[in-house]
Amino acid sequence: MKSIPEFSPEHVAENSAPEDSIFYDFLNSKEPYDSLFKNNPWMIPPNLKKPLEWGENYWNTTVARKHPYWKDYELPAPTKDIHKLRSDLKEWGYGLIEEAMSKTQTKAFITRILEQAEGEELAGIKAMSPTGQYIHTLINKGEIFGKCIEQHPDTVQAGPLIEQLLNETLGPGWICHSFLSNGADPGKYPQGMHMDQGPLVPWITEQAPALVNTMYIPQDLNDENGGTLIIPGSHKKGIIKAKHDLTTTSYPLWTIDNDLIRQLVDRAGGRKGGIVSPQGPAGSMIIFHSCLVHASSNNLSPFNRISVYLSLCAVSNHIRRFKRKEYIAHRDFTPIECLPDDCLTKDYEVNLPWEKGVPKSAYQTLLEKISK
Repeated sequence: MKSIPEFSPEHVAENSAPEDSIFYDFLNSKEPYDSLFKNNPWMIPPNLKKPLEWGENYWNTTVARKHPYWKDYELPAPTKDIHKLRSDLKEWGYGLIEEAMSKTQTKAFITRILEQAEGEELAGIKAMSPTGQYIHTLINKGEIFGKCIEQHPDTVQAGPLIEQLLNETLGPGWICHSFLSNGADPGKYPQGMHMDQGPLVPWITEQAPALVNTMYIPQDLNDENGGTLIIPGSHKKGIIKAKHDLTTTSYPLWTIDNDLIRQLVDRAGGRKGGIVSPQGPAGSMIIFHSCLVHASSNNLSPFNRISVYLSLCAVSNHIRRFKRKEYIAHRDFTPIECLPDDCLTKDYEVNLPWEKGVPKSAYQTLLEKISK
């Protein structure tokens, strides 16, 4: 067969510089955040090189019942009612599941988290962030976490309810996007406000999300230790769309329409900050839409605060641009299927990609040259 030079790997690579990428301008525009911060300085994350300042900023907030903007709204409260959870998730972008874990389950869960945190510190592999200690890839760090992904009632008594909500939202066969423990140490910084479903997914879903977060609350959340900051209802804008500005700069720039920015901020109570921090006793869980604007708050108590995030995706919404190493964010997105009941007595072919050990590529990203 005659070879065509234009189709050769060498020719394609030679004519495929990063700046030649079809959507290079947009993917490197840092939007929507640049426009959001330009129009709303109060939402700019804190400077990690300076002491945390207080004033008209997003982390200076309170719970809904005390908030001047939200106190008259019936925001989500802890419930076991699946109909109320459906309504809250659709209307406000989040719902609070009451007693998602029993007291016994919660104790076993937080005990394993604390053991792992101590072990990683002693081993010299403690993963620190500006908010506190993170524990990555919990699926590899205890049987209890595997059962959390399964929504097994032995570990999460509300598992069947959670699984039903996930199936309704993401469709059957969803996959685990990430599973990590997020520590918030006293005096540390809050996260920047963000949404987890960015513009890199292959479609824009203004109603059903392509990713759902389930946040485990293994310790009581109260006024002092804070929790996750949320702008209720902010998911209704979907992924905020950008447009090309060809007039105010000397080059094309991706920006967000100012009217959309104002709508989002007005819904949040304007510059006074309509951001709330849901509370609940240990064993509760928050399930929320991936387009909900949120952040982990700072901790005003003298004790560490731990929240655990299990993020679940529709299969079609898997990662396509690998910025994190494979042992943190895996690259096999095939949904796990159960083997037949007789799998212990008969041989079945099972794909084991790391059967011979961890490959070098697992410690690299696509931004690095992968050695063979």
